[in-house]
Amino acid sequence: MRTKPITSVSFELWSAEEIRNYSVLHVDYPNTFEKGKPKVGGLMDPRMGTVDRTIRCQTCNGNMKECWGHFGHHDLAVPVFHTSYMNVTLKVIRCMC
Repeated sequence: MRTKPITSVSFELWSAEEIRNYSVLHVDYPNTFEKGKPKVGGLMDPRMGTVDRTIRCQTCNGNMKECWGHFGHHDLAVPVFHTSYMNVTLKVIRCMC
């Protein structure tokens, strides 16, 4: 029986396009706060939820207890490895090689 060599292995929960579609915002800035308030477009943008009891989520209007949070996305210049999948990836490859 002839077999083909494995050229790549990919594990994805969602495609990049799906992540962008479900994301509530594109994170543009590495800043978390500006003038003491969460920076819009930053890592603590109020559309992703809140960790402050006095602020409500701008996506669902929930407070800290009601809103579990929403995610944003940031496009990377190059693909990166998700370290949590490395052991599983190696096991799959070893089963096939």
